Amino acid sequence: RAVAAAFVASAMVKTFSSGFLQPNLSIPPAFAPAILSGALLWVLFASKTGLPVSTTHALIGSLIGSGLLALGNEGLIWETVSKKIALPLLLSPFLSFGLSFLIHPLIRALGKRWDGLCVCLIPNERALVTIDAQGYTRTLFQASSIGLPIASVPSHCDRAGLSGLSLGLDSFHWLSSGLTSLARGTNDAPKIAAMLLLGSLQPIWPSATLQIMAFVGVAIAMGLGSYWGGHRVTEVLAEHVTKMDHLEGLSANLTTSSLVLLSGTLGLPVSTTHVSSSAIIGIGLLKGT
Repeated sequence: RAVAAAFVASAMVKTFSSGFLQPNLSIPPAFAPAILSGALLWVLFASKTGLPVSTTHALIGSLIGSGLLALGNEGLIWETVSKKIALPLLLSPFLSFGLSFLIHPLIRALGKRWDGLCVCLIPNERALVTIDAQGYTRTLFQASSIGLPIASVPSHCDRAGLSGLSLGLDSFHWLSSGLTSLARGTNDAPKIAAMLLLGSLQPIWPSATLQIMAFVGVAIAMGLGSYWGGHRVTEVLAEHVTKMDHLEGLSANLTTSSLVLLSGTLGLPVSTTHVSSSAIIGIGLLKGT
């Protein structure tokens, strides 16, 4: 996630390292630490109390507040703040809400028609047979003396007493959570890593090694923070907004990851929290809970 974010989200780094501030300004040494400290304290408080707040909003608010105090009103590029920051943050929850109305019916229709996939091995001299409604048998697979690896419907494998790797929509739900994690990395990690470039004459990394190290450090910190302190927020979004099964979780993840990945690539900051929450709310309204 960190390496992908380092190279995919270069536009986001440029926005947060120099896009806010007027060029040729003298940046105080305490400017970046002040921004990070303000955002950190608010996110820590929200995580402890289970409030699903936006790290993006916290960081932007802290950056604007610190900029006004240290550089004055003229030090900020307000056109960038309004068009490239405020507008995506305002529109993205509504886009996520609408996108969930398109994605979830498709996933739900797929779930009704697809029984999943089982990859297993038929032992030698055995066959996998199915019986239709009229009582006729049909051999699906016939193993040779060395056995036969097959891919079939899980219910067929279960009836034949075969064990193997089963792939259902629940499996894709877990895979989609990894995609959402990647999306979050391309959107959130660059904003934090960009603080290291504040005050530089050019918003570029001195070397690819330093760039990767910065993103890896941010990713590790984000992962540890989510693991140790994010369970209350996770519980609120997973259980207290609307009850979700694997189909609905898959739909929410696909909605979130597609929108956040696109915005991160374009350098448009959105709130992963607000996007995912809007997707969950949209799915909840679709099923009437």
